[in-house]
Amino acid sequence: MLYFDFSAGLNGEGALPAALPCSTEFFIVCRAAEVLSLRSVFGFDQSTVLECTDINDSVRYAAFEGYDFISAVLLNDGAFLPDELDLYVAPGYLVLVLPDAPSEASERLAAALLKFAAAQTEHSEPNILKRLYYLFWQGILAQYSDLLERLEDTMESLSEDITSGKERNPFASIDHMSRLIYSAKKYLRALSYLGAQMIIDSNELLDEKHSKLFKGIEIRIQRLYDFAESLYAFSDKLLTITESRMSMRTNETMNKLTLITLFFAPLTVITGIYGMNFRYMPELEWRFGYPIAIVVMALVCVALWLIARRKRWM
Repeated sequence: MLYFDFSAGLNGEGALPAALPCSTEFFIVCRAAEVLSLRSVFGFDQSTVLECTDINDSVRYAAFEGYDFISAVLLNDGAFLPDELDLYVAPGYLVLVLPDAPSEASERLAAALLKFAAAQTEHSEPNILKRLYYLFWQGILAQYSDLLERLEDTMESLSEDITSGKERNPFASIDHMSRLIYSAKKYLRALSYLGAQMIIDSNELLDEKHSKLFKGIEIRIQRLYDFAESLYAFSDKLLTITESRMSMRTNETMNKLTLITLFFAPLTVITGIYGMNFRYMPELEWRFGYPIAIVVMALVCVALWLIARRKRWM
């Protein structure tokens, strides 16, 4: 557990000093297992403590007397697995609760907030907690923005590979990308509801200036959700294009097989007739029967080729 007392210009690690809860401005970063020790100090509602300790990767906003509780979700860089971050926000304090095993994305966000907080203990500025609150949301949205941009680049590369025929298993690749995009879209949709709740600000944590800033956060969440929605629509379009290309290839193959059948079917009939073991077949005694049969089959092929060209079948 790390804590910063901006009023006194102090910071530390470990158990909270007895005087810290009486401070007017402090910031705490802890792990989920440490929230239980904070409940008796701050009187956190039991449901919020359970939310922190029983991680279910959900997005939640709840207003209690004197403080707000927020659960937000970050997606890991690689596997896009959700990572829940919990935040207690009050006029005099900010408590960030990380998972017991945070992802790299969560650690980066926490490190950025800790770096800012450490700088403020030496040169304290007004509205530090509001700025930390704003930086928390900036960090989350920056992570989603980076993820969506990488997804967009991957989708464009996949589209080029499918068009050029380099992608050997396009349906599996598109399905994988669709799942990742849907995951981002799902959590951004939940965050958009949460952003609207923050603007209401039932505990009056934000002044008029910062309310406008957080209105911008709400708008940015909506734009990121629209971005994810457009990527999801692109994946559906890419799937449709792939299915059309596969259908065209199948039709081309069937056309080729049909043309082959067109030429060989009459020849098969001729060879079938002369392959019958009837005793009286006059043509079998002809001296020029064999070359005549070959010529007839060649003429049949030429005639079929002329008909196919005239009908534009080939």
